[in-house]
Amino acid sequence: MKSQLEKHLRQIVFVDTTYCVNQYSFPLFTLVVKDDHGRGVPVAYAIVGNETQKVLEKVLEVLKKQFPTPPRAFMVDKDFAEINALSAVFPESSILLCWYHVLQAVNRWLSKTESGVQGDSNTQKRKEIISFFCKLKACSTVKHFKRTSAEFCKTFKKYPSVCQYFLKNWNNIGTMWADYGRRFNHKNSETNNVIER
Repeated sequence: MKSQLEKHLRQIVFVDTTYCVNQYSFPLFTLVVKDDHGRGVPVAYAIVGNETQKVLEKVLEVLKKQFPTPPRAFMVDKDFAEINALSAVFPESSILLCWYHVLQAVNRWLSKTESGVQGDSNTQKRKEIISFFCKLKACSTVKHFKRTSAEFCKTFKKYPSVCQYFLKNWNNIGTMWADYGRRFNHKNSETNNVIER
């Protein structure tokens, strides 16, 4: 079992934090790997007082001593305390964003007034934007991603807030969510939902 766990730890580790699972509402920080059958196997649980970068770094430093080699990648939702802590403790590991959480964040923003495409009258426009995000996700090279990013802003030029949102929140971290940043064995995982099974 230990050798199996070590094998899976070298590939990808899924990370998430769950709230309100104890009487004090302390966050539960969870790390999981996928086994050969695609099932989640817990690597570590940590009940933390809060989810700051500093606290998570301390937890990860303890765990790092137990890992035989650094994982190739970690998959997270877009939580910067987690991302920054992982990057500090495991600088050699890639950070991947859960595709489900990327789409969820984009959809939530598109439904806000500031997007300029909220409301029933813009349902089709929001679908087009999400479809374009899927096109960006499928980019297998940096060059393709840059070209498609420029096309995105050109396509939605009548909606400057949409392009600004993309450039500010997603363009510079394409390696975390687009396919060109996943050109290694990541167990064909696009989400960290294995934690929730």
